[in-house]
Amino acid sequence: MKKNSSNNLKLGFLEIPEDYTQFKEEEKNLILDKMIDLSIELIDKELLLKPEVNRIDYLNFSLDRVLDYYEKKESYELCQVIADLKKRLNEE
Repeated sequence: MKKNSSNNLKLGFLEIPEDYTQFKEEEKNLILDKMIDLSIELIDKELLLKPEVNRIDYLNFSLDRVLDYYEKKESYELCQVIADLKKRLNEE
């Protein structure tokens, strides 16, 4: 788990408040929505996916791989954030 100078957790280019797990559901959802939006923007800008590739499916796949990685590193704070991201991403 990486922390930046303000003690926020780092997940790639995303910063997560250190006290994320203490936030209320509504506050978490605001943060998760912003992280999802930023991730999809990056996918659109940097990866130039073919039109037939579903961006949500791609992000889900990527989050699964990242979750596996952080589980092996026993970075459970980040695992919780990733699990919350996946849950929020797949809400209907």
